[in-house]
Amino acid sequence: MDYRKFGETYYVRMDKGDEIISMILGICQREQIESAIFSGIGGCRSAEIQTFIPETGSFEVQELKGMLELVSLTGNVVTDDAGAYFHHTHAAFSYKKDGEHHIAAGHIKSIEVLYTAEIELRPVLGGRIRRKYDPETGTGFWARNGLTGSCMMFHHARSFFCADSLQNCPKSIYKKRAFYEPLKRGFP
Repeated sequence: MDYRKFGETYYVRMDKGDEIISMILGICQREQIESAIFSGIGGCRSAEIQTFIPETGSFEVQELKGMLELVSLTGNVVTDDAGAYFHHTHAAFSYKKDGEHHIAAGHIKSIEVLYTAEIELRPVLGGRIRRKYDPETGTGFWARNGLTGSCMMFHHARSFFCADSLQNCPKSIYKKRAFYEPLKRGFP
């Protein structure tokens, strides 16, 4: 695994045998990134996909093995009040089975690289997203009122999305009412 920071974004190349989720969490810990979003693609060897079943309050796990094209990876990293790191990751894979093409997607527990994975890691700027435990699912979600910072922004492809202090956001685009009104209402 190798990574470099350009501007505020980290570009990560993972190699054969690397486990993607633990590597992303490790970079965040080393670089003291408390909140981030990430995306990526790659060629993988195995993946554990989880699906939450509300009726049983548990997760079903699907294990994939073989040549898996990671066609889409997206997720976030957050910390709780004690500073522990957590991820929420979804991915889609294409693969062949019995000569047929298939796709599998869902919540990710782990992914092992076969050839390479290319990940873009974007820290939250000017703030932090906190995690709150949810006893119903046994997992955590973004905390209500868990967005903190003077003008917290997610950076992606030169677009900024302000999640706090919208009236005072330094980016003039956010002065447009149609853009920031839905964000002002916050998360349900």
